[in-house]
Amino acid sequence: MSDDASSMSPVRRSAGRPSKVRSEEIERGLLDTARSVFLQRGYGAATLNEIAAIAGASKRTIYSRYTSKAELFEAAISDFIAQRFMPLEVGAPEGRSARERLVHFGRTLSGITGDPETVAVHRAVAAEQARFPDLVARLHRLGHERVTARVGVELETLHARHPGRGSELFYAMFVLTPLQAAADGGADTQVDIAAMVDIVLHAAGCIPESTPVEAQLRNMNGSPGSPRAGAVARAAVGYGSGHGATHRRADALGNRSKLLDAAEAVFLESGVNASLDVVAERAGVGRATLFRNFADRQALINSLLERSLDELEREAAALVPDALALGRLLHFIATRIVAHAPLTEFWLSSGYDDPSLRAALARFTGVFEQPVAWAVAGGACRADLVASDVVFLVSMFSGVLYAQGAEARLVQLARAWRMACEAARLHAPPLSSQTLPIAGSA
Repeated sequence: MSDDASSMSPVRRSAGRPSKVRSEEIERGLLDTARSVFLQRGYGAATLNEIAAIAGASKRTIYSRYTSKAELFEAAISDFIAQRFMPLEVGAPEGRSARERLVHFGRTLSGITGDPETVAVHRAVAAEQARFPDLVARLHRLGHERVTARVGVELETLHARHPGRGSELFYAMFVLTPLQAAADGGADTQVDIAAMVDIVLHAAGCIPESTPVEAQLRNMNGSPGSPRAGAVARAAVGYGSGHGATHRRADALGNRSKLLDAAEAVFLESGVNASLDVVAERAGVGRATLFRNFADRQALINSLLERSLDELEREAAALVPDALALGRLLHFIATRIVAHAPLTEFWLSSGYDDPSLRAALARFTGVFEQPVAWAVAGGACRADLVASDVVFLVSMFSGVLYAQGAEARLVQLARAWRMACEAARLHAPPLSSQTLPIAGSA
């Protein structure tokens, strides 16, 4: 793409009706030129006159194909996305394991999302999402369907218990989060793709080929000079495949559920550093059973985070698809922050370098993609709101963590809720004591 659209030399036109080949060349020239001008000028400042002049075409030629500047913008952006995601149709070299194919796929996606022009297109679309809500949704579906379908096939070969969850997490980690980070100027150049794929595999409930879970986790924890690998190992356990056989017996699943319920109650009462012996005793199981399910405290806390995200996704799936859905979903989160203050404080204080938390943040942001699009299209929030902004809105609620006592937390949260709604110009229901399940004053 040229650094200056106006410096591009006009294409010389030939007389007469163009041949099919020439017509396709004209079409390609129009789309490439339009994309270049839109990205450099912005949609509002770009003109069809400039696009026609640079493409060596007339406005009549443009209007014979597109009824408006808006239609040309949609066509140019859609064409770029389709071309950029075309490599996704090409599989990894034969003879590789499913895990290796997913790592190869992750590298391909990282190359796509890290490309400067891809980032520029993402910014352009985000800036105009209020004007083109259908385009935003369509482009999301285009990338989402291709990625999740490809990942789903690989997960099925590994007999994943939750292929849908794994596919969605893969898309969030390798597409949504890096695109938004790059658009904000904070792209991560030190991404451990293999470790991220392992998180996906464990979230999906499958075991990497040819590697027993126990041996794999030992290897990851034992990697010299690699604290991040150790964090991934803990996250892998926390994401549901556990520290034992592929298929748990029903009683083992019941023990895991009891342990999570007990941990949540104990942590709320005494904080996240409460004795794990107390957790096991509250669940009615032995210490050995606790550590068969969770490698350590971090894995237990990660699993609680996973369960919270499951609950959020179920709530989002049940939303009425209208402009007020975003407000209702944020209201749902706010009502739970007061009741989960110690855990929320722990998650907020954890470093972003922890792969499990990065994966959780990507998954959290992905839940809000569609509700934000609905709200923007319906005028129920600021026109420039994007899904990643929801993280900032939710962080405003964290003031409740430092209030002493349940009633004080309620007052703080009500104030934070009003401020967040004002900042986002959000249409949302008010908070009240009747809607807030308040925890104790721990």
